[in-house]
Amino acid sequence: MPGRAPPKKQKPTRKGNNENGIDDSGSIYSISDDSDESFFDAELDDEEDYIPLSFDDENGGTNPDEQQQQTTQKRKAADLDDDEEEDLSAFYPWWRSRSVRGLEKLEAEIDDFVSYLEPAQHEILLRHYLIHKIRYILQKTWSDAKVEVFGSFKTNTFLPDSDVDLVVSLPEYPTKSTLYTISNNLTRNNACLGTPEVIASASVPVIKFVESLTRLKVDIILESATGVVCADYVSDLLDQYPGARKLTLMVKHMVALRKLNEVFTGGIGGFGLVCLVISFLQMHPKVATRMIEPEKHTGVLLLDFLQLYGINFSIGSVGISVKGTGSYYAQVRKRNHHKMRQNRPVFSIKDPLDSSNDIGIKSFNAVGVVKLFRKAYLSMFAKTLGKSRRTSPCMIAEIGYIPETMIRQRAWMEEVYKTQSWRDEPASRTFDWNMVV
Repeated sequence: MPGRAPPKKQKPTRKGNNENGIDDSGSIYSISDDSDESFFDAELDDEEDYIPLSFDDENGGTNPDEQQQQTTQKRKAADLDDDEEEDLSAFYPWWRSRSVRGLEKLEAEIDDFVSYLEPAQHEILLRHYLIHKIRYILQKTWSDAKVEVFGSFKTNTFLPDSDVDLVVSLPEYPTKSTLYTISNNLTRNNACLGTPEVIASASVPVIKFVESLTRLKVDIILESATGVVCADYVSDLLDQYPGARKLTLMVKHMVALRKLNEVFTGGIGGFGLVCLVISFLQMHPKVATRMIEPEKHTGVLLLDFLQLYGINFSIGSVGISVKGTGSYYAQVRKRNHHKMRQNRPVFSIKDPLDSSNDIGIKSFNAVGVVKLFRKAYLSMFAKTLGKSRRTSPCMIAEIGYIPETMIRQRAWMEEVYKTQSWRDEPASRTFDWNMVV
């Protein structure tokens, strides 16, 4: 029997919890019986189109000047009124004025936004060439070297400026010196902007650099089949659930804007986000019973997703499993084994490929992710109801803002393709530029 999705526009309250940490009703969230709008109206007092690009100092590592610039741009976008719609293109290049309102407008804006995020054919082609180029360089030293892609490019959930994740397999057993040999080869063949960063002491040693032609960030790890296996699993999982890729793209962009997309800084990674999306679809009663078609109701489902994880879900008590048709479980609390990091609750997400591994346990800033989802839900739902105190005509300002860095990256990729800037690179002569992508 599918799980229950949270009712709309109702006030979360605390009920007594049983010994498993789940409320007495057996639900993963508690909803009061009174359905008045006092809670929602009170929250609207603090409602804002602009969601800060970080929450206080929880994220760390954010460039203050860059953050201030993005903050100023976002506030300008949020303050535009109906007479300044043409200025929205600077902040929301996908946006266009529509005469429809409410949910119909929400669905239309989401379609336009997702269409913008989806890669153009030349962007996919240039990413394939990047992989070919690195393989070409490494095979000059190791003729049997294998270069495989994993991560968001493999699963087709990458954003226009997403990193390219690669795993290199060599005929010899890799050592620390192998990392530096690869780094030197890439530098010698002008494959990098600047000097690659070799992090040999990490639990998974990695080489990080910016590729010279595309200016995309690249991460290379050695001799690890885990990433490729995981990417194949995620691809199959996304294919099983219509609408999952759309939701994943939007949520990924949303957390990336706020620097909440990196596990090592406490955010939630791509695999964890996919699991949240899949679990949401598995447990949504109208999706599970096929009462609605997810791809035709993305706006409603996005609001439901943000409401579930931003307001109703008990991250400190309930865990998520996407195995089979999906399930929830009570988080286990044992001495010295609390589902907490730095005294903060975290998402507990059982790894579908390794039940002993918790994907969410390292995301110590899960509370920041929850705050982000909550703010976005309140503001977007207010606009759907016509209650927003902001005048910006864009309904999905919280997730639809496009940073200038992404716009520049896309413009650069288009310029590279139009001018065929690869022509002097030896690797380009052995690449199939007519490949179907």
